[in-house]
Amino acid sequence: MCPARAERTVTIMWMGDAEKVYDTGFMHMLMRNPGGGVSLFNIDLIENDGPGAGFSEKGTSFDAILGKIHARKILILDDPRAHGAWIVAFPKRQGKSHLEFTINGHHSRVENWVSNVKNRAENCWNPFPSEWLRKGENIIYFFCPAAATEQEG
Repeated sequence: MCPARAERTVTIMWMGDAEKVYDTGFMHMLMRNPGGGVSLFNIDLIENDGPGAGFSEKGTSFDAILGKIHARKILILDDPRAHGAWIVAFPKRQGKSHLEFTINGHHSRVENWVSNVKNRAENCWNPFPSEWLRKGENIIYFFCPAAATEQEG
């Protein structure tokens, strides 16, 4: 530090509660911790197909996933390192059969699929091991082999 500026240096300390700062303050990338306190935001949405899905002026805007009808997503990652990973889906309708998926050959299913009593979910998600991800192309398949009709899928 320049000696001429040293005399103009001011140190300010505030002994406030971190959650009060969160509630009343303004900072980009700050989040409330579930166990109390605050931390820097630690979640990144890697890819969002939502803006291009759900409405079409030219006709149907969705395809049912059932039986042998699958959906495929290719997710390209520059860096696959993560503490955790989730698949999040926003279905047009929720059938009786679970939505299943594979990521690079690893199989899982959305466990909270049938938890909605109205048989309609706003979103469904499932955590999966982040080790399933790799640098470059990650191939994700969605399927519902137990469904025989659109209402079940």
